[in-house]
Parts: sequence; C-alpha cells; structure tokens
Amino acid sequence: MSSQSAAAVDILYAFAAELGSRTAWGDGPCLYTIRMSRGQCVLDPVPVPPLWWVSGSPAEVLNNIAGTAADVRGIPGIRMRPDLYGVAFRFETRDLPWDASGPGPRDQAEADAAARQIRARRGRIEIRVLAGADRTGTTYESRQQRGQPHVFSTVFTPGRGRGLTGAVPDALRRLTTALTGVPLLQQADPGPEAGR
Repeated sequence: MSSQSAAAVDILYAFAAELGSRTAWGDGPCLYTIRMSRGQCVLDPVPVPPLWWVSGSPAEVLNNIAGTAADVRGIPGIRMRPDLYGVAFRFETRDLPWDASGPGPRDQAEADAAARQIRARRGRIEIRVLAGADRTGTTYESRQQRGQPHVFSTVFTPGRGRGLTGAVPDALRRLTTALTGVPLLQQADPGPEAGR
C-alpha cells in the first residue's frame, strides 16, 4: 500500500471516529485541519468565530476563509506546518433516503435536490457530514444519519472517477490550496444522476 493510500485510509478512520463520537445533534459547523503526525491523522478544530457561520452559506464562509488564507498565507488558528495535509468541514444537513426510492419518486427526489428543496420534502432525513480535501487532491466524505450508529465513508482519489462535487468541496479545495500552496483542480458537477 502506498503512503498516499495509507494516509487516505487513516483519514477515513479519523473522520468516522469524529462523527461516531458525537452524541448531540444541533451542533454548529466546524472547520478542521487535517494533519499527518507520525503516520496518524489528527483533526484539529479551527477556531472560526460563530458569527462567521451566519454571515453566509457554509460554502461562502469557507471561500471567504480561503481568500483570507491566500492573502496572508494562513489564518488565525492555523499555523503553516509541514504536516498540514488538508482541511475538513463538519456540518448537519438534510438528505433523502435514496435507496428507498423507486424510479418515479427518485426522479422527483433528484429534481428537489437540484432545486435545493430537500427541506420541504416529506421523508427527508437529518444527516451529519464530514467532508475534506487533502494536498494530493483526494477528497473524503463521511455521513451519519440521525438515530443511526453507523458512519458511511467514501474516498475519491484523483484519476479514479469523479471527486466530490459542489460548492462546499470546491471551497475545501480552495482552502487546502491556500494553506498548502498545492494547486488542486475543481470538479465539474456531473448532475444528480451521475452522482447516485
């Protein structure tokens, strides 16, 4: 196993452990640095002022942080160190039970998701998500449904299919680039059907 693959596995374990350790719901968003220290992933929370999170959408706030980081080569709470490997973002949102949908309801669910109308849909579920990007361009996502102990994790390695798409993953890539100096490509969104 390559060191990059070993790091990806370790990051997924750290993501799952972080989500699995949370017992309360209704937590605000949290930004983390991903550090590799002695072959282990360490997630360090970044002290983002709570008022920042209400100043815009999560992606807008992350993009503003990335802009600040690019201008000053760092941000308060993040020291530029060689072990800085990437960034991650934890948030709560709503999703739909995609596996339970048949073709007709699935089409409507995709339309509602594309129109950002999940909150208004009956049958929506609360989920906790931890998404991240690292300096190799690898992206990660761990999800936990409210009331369920299981955490489902996915890793997207560059060159092996599409990575995470959307405003938050793109903002995480921009922030990783700003903090590490390693340029990461943004992912084109293939639309809801390609992602399911």
